[in-house]
Amino acid sequence: MNEEAAFIMTPQRWDTLHAISQGHDAATSIAAQLHISTPYAANQLKLLEAAGYLKKEKKKHAKIGKPRTHYTINKELIIIAAIKQDKTQLLSFKPAKNMSFIFNTLFSNNEEELYFLQKFYYTSEDLIFSTDMMALIDNTNDSMHFLVITPDVEKFRKHYSSITLSHPEGKEKKIVFWSHTLEEVQTGLRNKEDYYVKKIRQAAPFWDDQAHLDNLKQLLEETP
Repeated sequence: MNEEAAFIMTPQRWDTLHAISQGHDAATSIAAQLHISTPYAANQLKLLEAAGYLKKEKKKHAKIGKPRTHYTINKELIIIAAIKQDKTQLLSFKPAKNMSFIFNTLFSNNEEELYFLQKFYYTSEDLIFSTDMMALIDNTNDSMHFLVITPDVEKFRKHYSSITLSHPEGKEKKIVFWSHTLEEVQTGLRNKEDYYVKKIRQAAPFWDDQAHLDNLKQLLEETP
């Protein structure tokens, strides 16, 4: 078995990483979520931090009774298990820049949504790679809405406001872009503007080369 995959796929470490990805970022909240002791949770966090999978941060102004030490995921990793009659294989690797969007689309459990997301990727690579971040914020029967962060927002808006994709069975879906600079979103969150707060809370990452969405969600939570 691949050593890195074997390290991650133990139930204790996998459950710990999953809990952190769901917002339980301290030993006490992870312990409560997983029904384990706080010292055991703390030990798993230390092991994952030492292996480079987690980053630790100590908050200087934590509220009384709240944990000061928090963890975030520090390493992006994809693990693939292949099982067939003549071969079983477990692979782990860090996705290349142009692979993140593809793998994120695979987590859709809707076949029609998966088709449109993958068609969007393969027909719009130049558009996607001209942005720093693209996150899905809404998906309706006839449209998908993406929050886009790009440094040259005026150029992006000039060329892209929306595009329409077609399905072999005749259905069409509009891809709509809500584009902003990083500074616009950060300022909106600090000011608790409802528009930006809702967008970030709804956002699910599909293309985020610089981890902007994680940082923006953290900013939202830390802004009083």
